[in-house]
Amino acid sequence: MSWHSSIEYYTKINDAVAKKLGGHHSAQILLDSCDFADIRELQEANDWAGNDASLTATAQRLVDGGAEAVAIATNLMHKCAPAIEASVDVPLIHMVDSIATRAKRQGFSTLAVLGTRWTMLEDFYTGRLEAQGIKTLVPDEATCLEVDQIIWDELTQGKFTDASRSRYVEIMNDLKARGADAVALSCTEIGLLVPPETAPPTGPRLGRCSCCRNRRVDNGGRACNHSALNIGDCDDRNGNRHEPKRIRSSTVRLQMECPTLPRRPASAALT
Repeated sequence: MSWHSSIEYYTKINDAVAKKLGGHHSAQILLDSCDFADIRELQEANDWAGNDASLTATAQRLVDGGAEAVAIATNLMHKCAPAIEASVDVPLIHMVDSIATRAKRQGFSTLAVLGTRWTMLEDFYTGRLEAQGIKTLVPDEATCLEVDQIIWDELTQGKFTDASRSRYVEIMNDLKARGADAVALSCTEIGLLVPPETAPPTGPRLGRCSCCRNRRVDNGGRACNHSALNIGDCDDRNGNRHEPKRIRSSTVRLQMECPTLPRRPASAALT
């Protein structure tokens, strides 16, 4: 949820739209970027009710601005997804569903998950994957805390070191040895630390789910109304693939097709 990852989402969505439509085209995005220091303070206090309240208020502002769907441009803050989903009258596109559907499509049954300690050790993320038939692997608890510390002390503050990159690669290789088919980079900043050219040969990296950048165009290449950030795969949780009137994508290594949502002026993201 740091601004370092927000740039990544915004850039990739606009880049994809420009390549698809050409000319001066860019994505129309409603973006509410939170002051991450406030969110982080609530996280450190373990005040998730406070974070629920903060993000539901953000989501409502976006809906009031005309959003036709809401996306959370951060893996960890999907911990607040139930509260957000209950607070707005537009769909919340869930990143974990995106990863699960893509993994099934590519024949992966076991995913390693790397992210914050909450993402790795609590049920809101790995449990949702498991409920969709995807087995998950995470490091041992001590290593989870090490991964978490690097995220907060370095990555979310824009610090990317060779030492941390080497350590993450080592952890990924350990997870591969334990049976992971692919690694879910379930913290966007990890993808900034370990880009594809430096990632170990652990199979595809299903991370930083970017399921919105193709929202700007439909199947015929015609421009649509608006696009949104980081919406996750838009197949439903049962893995049913919809024939979309509009196509969205994701901000990672995955590209996916999405169902048509109720027609509203725009889509939006919390970041």
